[in-house]
Amino acid sequence: MPGGDYELTIFYTPAENRGIDIYVNGDKITGNRITLHPGFNKVEISSNTSWVPDIDKFELKKIC
Repeated sequence: MPGGDYELTIFYTPAENRGIDIYVNGDKITGNRITLHPGFNKVEISSNTSWVPDIDKFELKKIC
């Protein structure tokens, strides 16, 4: 995958807000805009306050 800026959308159930934390290549992100390196990247989802919801899929959209 080419590097650059992307919009990240995560689809999950249940649709309630459970306060998840998202890390991309070790950096915590806020919002849905992420920067990826060319090649492999690591996306982590965690929560210190509750169970993490069941993840259905990730969607990446290149920002030009």
